[in-house]
Amino acid sequence: MVFRIIIIASIACVALLPPVCLAQNSGEAFSKTSQAAAELDSTSGLGDYIAYALTQNPILQAYAGMHAASLESPAQAKAFPEPVFSFGYFLSSPETRVGPQEWTFRFSQKLPFFGKQGLKADIAATEAEVWGRTYDARALDLIRDVKHAYYDYYRVYQVTRITEEEKGIVREMQNIAQVKYASGTATQQDVLKAQLTLSRLDERLTTLRRDLVSVTTRLNNLMNRPPTAALAAPHFEETPADWANIDALYERALAGRPEAAVADLNIEKAEKSQSLAKRQYYPDLTLAVNYITVGERSIPVEDNGKDILHVGASINLPIWYGTLGAAVKESEARIAVARHQRIGLRAQIKSEVRDAHSRVESARELVELHRDVIIPQAEQTFRASQAGYQTGRVDFLDLLDSERMLLSVRQTYFALVAELGKQAADLERTVGEGRRSP
Repeated sequence: MVFRIIIIASIACVALLPPVCLAQNSGEAFSKTSQAAAELDSTSGLGDYIAYALTQNPILQAYAGMHAASLESPAQAKAFPEPVFSFGYFLSSPETRVGPQEWTFRFSQKLPFFGKQGLKADIAATEAEVWGRTYDARALDLIRDVKHAYYDYYRVYQVTRITEEEKGIVREMQNIAQVKYASGTATQQDVLKAQLTLSRLDERLTTLRRDLVSVTTRLNNLMNRPPTAALAAPHFEETPADWANIDALYERALAGRPEAAVADLNIEKAEKSQSLAKRQYYPDLTLAVNYITVGERSIPVEDNGKDILHVGASINLPIWYGTLGAAVKESEARIAVARHQRIGLRAQIKSEVRDAHSRVESARELVELHRDVIIPQAEQTFRASQAGYQTGRVDFLDLLDSERMLLSVRQTYFALVAELGKQAADLERTVGEGRRSP
């Protein structure tokens, strides 16, 4: 009898093993498998920094991990509930004609109504898609942040460079003033003014070098590199010409923004949840197999000690219509909320595109104005003042004023160029282009 019990229990346990121990893994768990991006060098540009950040930024990799984890949910949601194996022992054995009942073994499997598990899997797949689009949004944020940091680096780098150049110009002015002072055609005050200007430029350079440390640290942090890692000399990249058509940008933003896709997916998820709520009105089926061991009687009878095999089925009774109806009404309300959110988001996207486009166009006009008009005028004024000072027609103070004006407009120009790059990055983020799912 004991041997028979062991055999029955072993068979039942083996029946339970495949779903847990023997099934093939439906997918590998998320792990960081991407190859490290190629090392950056002195030829690296903005595109290289973006590519590096997309593979190395730990915050973005965390979102990729969440997306990879969510992809394993549909298979779990679609699976049937775990089968149940139970057994019992009669402390007071019921007597039957063929002998006393001793042990009971039961194996049952719940079978949800047709379509319920499929809808659960569809909802889980939609949630996984939402994580994918969320990853896309964070990737676009990272690209924008890298561009902002890069153009801040560009601005400080260029302003530092032209300030160094201005030091050379002022030093030449000082030499001219010293020659004129030695010949008696200028006062010592001209030399002192030039020296003071050089000292102020050194002060400005000290501030700029500090700013350079700050912006390079921020850019390296976004790429998950050491703060002191070297960066190549920055260069401005012209904004795309096809951004002039505002109506086309509206359509591209509505089609390309991950947030717009998430809004659509939320409606889809709410509709599937409503279908699942309606299916809860239908009962689930449970199949069961019962095995009862029977001991032998001391008096010989036909089928003495013969075990009992029993099969059965049961269904739950979904009779609490108030609860079921409330679930359906809740899903209807969630559908309405998701649809209103999509309407609001689409209006917001259009507003953001309009604003970002306007700021790009304004920044572009200012860059062109300084490049084509203001800087040439400042350079011409400085050259005229320089020539006038050498001939004695212009005093040194006017020459310094024209030099400071030239430095100021050149600094403003590079600040405007950097601002154009940042505004273009904002517009690109608003349109939602340049990123795919992991």
